[in-house]
Amino acid sequence: MGFCTKDDTTFLRTQGRAKTRHSATYNIDRSLDEQGNILRTQNECAASMGPYAHCKHIRAALLPLIN
Repeated sequence: MGFCTKDDTTFLRTQGRAKTRHSATYNIDRSLDEQGNILRTQNECAASMGPYAHCKHIRAALLPLIN
């Protein structure tokens, strides 16, 4: 996992793995404000392409952030 902070925003990057016929590893990026609210998410998975699409990799990466 990698992270950095700029101004009032924290940026997190982790990797997720797809378990399909062709195993793949995706970078998953999230940005959070100083209260921990999610500002933006994105990853490289084909299922998350498009302005409103989110795949299960994003959901799995967000689970540890829930109290």
